[in-house]
Amino acid sequence: MKNRRFMLVKGVGRRGEGARGRASRRGFTFVELLASLIILAAAALVLGELLVTSIRTSTDSAKRQDSIQRIDAMVGLLRKDVWGAEVIQTGKSELVLQAGGRAIAWHQQDDGTLTRSETAAGKDGAATTPAPRVWRQIPSMKFTQDGALVRVSMANKERISFISQRMVAGGGT
Repeated sequence: MKNRRFMLVKGVGRRGEGARGRASRRGFTFVELLASLIILAAAALVLGELLVTSIRTSTDSAKRQDSIQRIDAMVGLLRKDVWGAEVIQTGKSELVLQAGGRAIAWHQQDDGTLTRSETAAGKDGAATTPAPRVWRQIPSMKFTQDGALVRVSMANKERISFISQRMVAGGGT
């Protein structure tokens, strides 16, 4: 009985329970570690690309939203100017409006910069010119006129029409 107890304590009496058997069941093989590292690296690559794409999408979306707001503000001001115009003159990339003693010129340069400048007669008869408004990176625009109607054709085939209230009411040419 004494010998049998000694063998159970040492673990030499049964198959696979020796020092070698216990060590092999406690760890991972090199191949298992290598496979798990490859899987983790692949997952890290996919997640990294996903993160970069989401950041890029967020940045592009913010830029697009800013561009939409700038163009919307520009179109609102153009609509207001045309609405009160008594005289309208158009060129390929220029629109000149006259209303109530002031002249407003819209001009687009080849680089996409759109400028609105205004000249008004002051109380003493001298011309006053506020700082021009400038919008950069605006799609190419072409101004055309049909009576009291001003059409703005954009490079992306979009068209916007504005009408002069004063000219329709008979107060302008």
